[in-house]
Amino acid sequence: MEQQRENEEDEEDTDDPRIAELILIKSMYPELRLQCLDDQLQRAIDEQNFHYHHFDDVSSITVLFNVDESLECRLTMSVDYPSLDSNCLQIFCHIISNKNQQKQLNERVENELIERNSLIQVVPKIIELWNEMKSSFSSDSKSKSNNVNIEKQSDSHSNQIDRYWIYSHHIYSKIKRKSIIDLCRHQYHLNGFMLIGKPGLICIEGPGDDCQKFWQTIRSWNWQRITMIDIEENLNNSQHSQSNQSTTTTFESFVEYIDRSAVFQMLAAKNSDKIIKNYLGI
Repeated sequence: MEQQRENEEDEEDTDDPRIAELILIKSMYPELRLQCLDDQLQRAIDEQNFHYHHFDDVSSITVLFNVDESLECRLTMSVDYPSLDSNCLQIFCHIISNKNQQKQLNERVENELIERNSLIQVVPKIIELWNEMKSSFSSDSKSKSNNVNIEKQSDSHSNQIDRYWIYSHHIYSKIKRKSIIDLCRHQYHLNGFMLIGKPGLICIEGPGDDCQKFWQTIRSWNWQRITMIDIEENLNNSQHSQSNQSTTTTFESFVEYIDRSAVFQMLAAKNSDKIIKNYLGI
C-alpha cells in the first residue's frame, strides 16, 4: 500500500505542467478552439489525461487557438515552461493591414508575456487586449480601405510579389485539392506547392492581390483547422532592389506533393525551408 502511494506521488511529480495548463485552458475557454499539432497530445487534452507524457521529453509543444474569427495565435511551449519568452507566441490578424498596427499589437502582447509566466495568466490577458484594441483596428482598416481603394488597384500593387505560407490540419479532399490547383493555375497567377495529407501545407507566390484573394477564398471553406503561418511581402523589391531585371520567383509553377520529405528537400534546395521548420518545431 505504501509502495503504491509512493509510485503515485512519483507519477504526479513527473507530470508535465504544460499538459495540465492546456487541459485547464481548453475547459475554461472552449471558444478558443485550442488545438495541438500533435494528434496524440490533442487526444490526451480532450480526454483530460493529466498524466499523459509527451513522446519526447526534450521537444516543445505547439498549440493553435483563435481568440475570435479575426485573431489567430500560435504558442510554442518549450521544455523550460513555465518560462515564456517574447518569441514563443505568434499572432496573425485578418483585419489589420497596417504593419505599424500589427507591430503595436505584437509589442503589447510581448510585454504581457514578459510579465507573466504561464498560459493560464497569458490567455485571458490576450483576450482582454484584443477586445480593447480590435474596434480601433477594424475602424482604421475600413477607413484605409475606403480612402485607398483606387490605390490598391494600381499597377504598383499588382506588380508586388508576395508569398503566403498556410497550414492546415489535413488536406485530403479531392474537391478541395482540385479547387486549389484551379485557383492557382487558372484563376490567379500563383506558383508554389501544396502538400496533401496530415498536416497539409500550402505555399503560394505571386501578385499581392492574387495572394490575398486566394487566401480569402480558401479560408471561407469548411476546414477542421487552417491558419496563416507567415506572409513575406514585396519579394521583388527585397530580392531585386539593385536590379532592373524582371522579377523572378522561387517557384516556377504550382505543384501538388504527397511525400513530405520531398517537400523539405525541395525547400532546402531553394533555401526556403526556415519558416516551415520553425513552425513545425523541426
